[in-house]
Amino acid sequence: MDTLFALTALAGLSAMVWFALVAYFSKMRRRKAKIRAWGSFIIFVLSIAAISHFQNADAVAEGFKSTSDRMAAKNAGFTDSFSWRSEQLRRDRELIQQAEENETARRIQESEAAKRQQQKDEELAKAEAAEEEEREKKAAEQKLKEDEVAKAEAALAEEAVRAKEAACLADPQCAFDELSIQISVDCRLAIEKLPKWDFEWTDSWTEPKFLPAGWAKKDQKTLLLMGQALKLQNGFGAWKRVSYFCAYNLVSRKVVDVVINQ
Repeated sequence: MDTLFALTALAGLSAMVWFALVAYFSKMRRRKAKIRAWGSFIIFVLSIAAISHFQNADAVAEGFKSTSDRMAAKNAGFTDSFSWRSEQLRRDRELIQQAEENETARRIQESEAAKRQQQKDEELAKAEAAEEEEREKKAAEQKLKEDEVAKAEAALAEEAVRAKEAACLADPQCAFDELSIQISVDCRLAIEKLPKWDFEWTDSWTEPKFLPAGWAKKDQKTLLLMGQALKLQNGFGAWKRVSYFCAYNLVSRKVVDVVINQ
């Protein structure tokens, strides 16, 4: 059957070529030649299709999927469909197994890569934590140094203040200037308790109530103050200008003694 269709296809091809040449070279027979050439072409195509159909049917009858499947089996060295199917199943299983192995290997690689990345992230986090701890440690040390410097400066400043105060207390005029308001008030109140009759202060900007006169008891830091801005009235109503003294202790901040020279 294949031989018959092959001969038919060959005859159709030959006729198609002949009529095509006739149509090309003979103007008088061109129309009929074209029709016959197309008819020959159709016969050729149908013959080829029939050959392919019967060959494919034979391959299916032999247990193959198609003619191309039988050709592939023949090229691979297989003559029967059962052996060819077994080989294909074996190859499919190998391909599936290889795909599974590749997928397993890929997952293992991804897992190992994820573990390595996690390890890197942990190491980086540890390094950053160590750097942060080191920065905090240095900051704490710097703050401690700054606090120590501030304390030292404060101590020096306090010492300077104490030295200045001590130096001031060693100078009657400076000590009086430093505590003039409190000393003047305390000494004035103490003096005002002494007169038996009326008294009148005559102090002014040019003549203050009290002026420093030195130390009454230098070792006790007792400042001696004096003044003449006071008038007293006697029993007859006459007024008399008098001088007075006030001893003031700079440590206790109290009046030690007051005297009026009448």
